Amino acid sequence: FTGFSSLTKWDALTPDFTLVGLRNYTRLFTIDRFLSDLRNTVTFTVLFLAACLIIGLFLAILLDQRIKAEGFFRSVFLFPMAISFIVTGVVWRWLLNPGTTQTGSSGVNLLFEKLGLGFLRWGWFTDPTIWHIPADSTVGAFLTRLGLGGLTSSYVGISLAMISVVIAATWQMSGYTMAMYLAGLRGVPDEL
Repeated sequence: FTGFSSLTKWDALTPDFTLVGLRNYTRLFTIDRFLSDLRNTVTFTVLFLAACLIIGLFLAILLDQRIKAEGFFRSVFLFPMAISFIVTGVVWRWLLNPGTTQTGSSGVNLLFEKLGLGFLRWGWFTDPTIWHIPADSTVGAFLTRLGLGGLTSSYVGISLAMISVVIAATWQMSGYTMAMYLAGLRGVPDEL
């Protein structure tokens, strides 16, 4: 029903089932806000999945070596998953709060300053800086040869704020990925 109604003039208030074809989708894909949201969602998904899979596999291989205190480490790595998403969000918001000129640094930035590493201060989730691939780099030259030189623009890239969100989400879910990999590794017979 949803697929059919998306091809009609129905606007959820008046049930008008006059077919308009793909006009609604054409309009949707020309809205800048939708394209920005789609890009951010795809970027987050790719970074989050890659980080969780890599870190989870690394932790599982580490724990599969039958190290001492394995149960303790397994619990420590799984603990973030047991915490509510709301609580986790509040804690990460506090940790990554860059502070203001009136209040000074807070969270991780305060820690950097106390350790004498003030140059590492970062706006975390408030920083509009875009990390991009420079055109004069090896990767940039390769993309240009492939006809994808537009990807080297300073306007195309990953927001540093996005990286902060990926770090927080990866921290919470990489333990679960570790548990799944560990179960799989333990299920493989020693003869193989």
